[in-house]
Amino acid sequence: MPLYTFYPTLQDEPSQSFASADLADDTAAEAFALTVLHQHPACSHVQVWSGERQVCTRRREEGD
Repeated sequence: MPLYTFYPTLQDEPSQSFASADLADDTAAEAFALTVLHQHPACSHVQVWSGERQVCTRRREEGD
C-alpha cells in the first residue's frame, strides 16, 4: 500500500503539522483527508501527497 502524507493547513500559512497513513489508493486517501479536516478544526484545507506527487487538496467547504 502506498504511503500518503496529509498536511492540515491554515488559510495563507504553511502547514504546522502532518499525518501519514498507508492506504489502498488515491480514493481512500481523499476520503481520509476528511478525517484529518475533522481532527484539525482550525485548518482551512488539507493537502494530500504520495511521495513527490500531489494527490489532492480537500477544502473545508468541500468536506463539511
